[in-house]
Amino acid sequence: MLRHDIEHLLGPYGFLPQVKGRPHSRRQGYAIGTALLSADQLLEVHAQLKASLDRLSDQSQKPLLHSLEDRLQRAGLLAAGSGAGRRQPKRALAHRSFTAELPGTLASPEQATRVERAIRDRRRVWLRHRPDPVDDQRRQRGDDARFRAWPLQLLFHNISWYLAFETAEIGREAGLIRTLRVDRLEFLNDDGNTRRNSEAEHDAGLQRLQRLLHVCGGLYFGTSVEEQLALMQPAGRAVQHPWGLLRFSCTAEVFGLIREEPHRFPPEHTAYAGDSLAANPPGDSHTYPVELRLPHWTIEQDWDLRAWLFRWGAGIRIEQPTSLRALHLQQAQAVVALYGSSPR
Repeated sequence: MLRHDIEHLLGPYGFLPQVKGRPHSRRQGYAIGTALLSADQLLEVHAQLKASLDRLSDQSQKPLLHSLEDRLQRAGLLAAGSGAGRRQPKRALAHRSFTAELPGTLASPEQATRVERAIRDRRRVWLRHRPDPVDDQRRQRGDDARFRAWPLQLLFHNISWYLAFETAEIGREAGLIRTLRVDRLEFLNDDGNTRRNSEAEHDAGLQRLQRLLHVCGGLYFGTSVEEQLALMQPAGRAVQHPWGLLRFSCTAEVFGLIREEPHRFPPEHTAYAGDSLAANPPGDSHTYPVELRLPHWTIEQDWDLRAWLFRWGAGIRIEQPTSLRALHLQQAQAVVALYGSSPR
């Protein structure tokens, strides 16, 4: 009798799939939209989930999307198929994931599910970084590129999905936090039944990851655990903070465009002409200086920073550090030499 009453109670909500022998309710879905989310909000959630699956190749959303679609269709709120009746989201994603769903890598749905489960359970795992096809040296020395790690989070950055993880180093409580593309990683197996002793240890790794994402402006976090940990210490502590200074001057046009990107780098580490920096002398072709205080590894080695900085071409003049200024000049000279030697 209890089961019979529950079926009659839940049936009108449209949450139970139709089963042969169960009476069909004409009030299917009448309660949708009167609980946590309205019918319009539920349709917008569905549209965003579908965009995440289609544009970003986020396979983890597939079961949730299919379940939500089924229930919204049975409630009469969503038309079946992909015709004109389909709702289009008010906001859409312009980016598209270029991650290839390579079998055997974390880009495949099966392995993605395994790594998500490891993140949820705070489990240590064995991963393998697929080698570059031209990297013969590593294969010759017998390095199969496997390593132990604590998976922390899956991140979408620019055009691809990345796994952020903390390396598991013997004898150390904290490991180096890194990111690698999911289509370059293989999930080998769990490292026995080894898990974090507490949520606090996992949360500490996540907090360090969020701090690194905030101050670096990209996904390259250096190669030193000590320097990563130093970034977690408040200013004024007796630690060697790994900061570096990037200074460049801009033309008026480029300066206006850069000011429209206030959150590309930490606002508290950014100084602009007219705010805390004095403008360059009148007559200077690049009147407006900008200073960024970033981790030294970002300035010295981060490809994302160089791609953003060099895209302005002659619209900026790098002044510090001199090594980055020399690289900018070298690339410009290479382009000039290329077009200077080619036929018109």
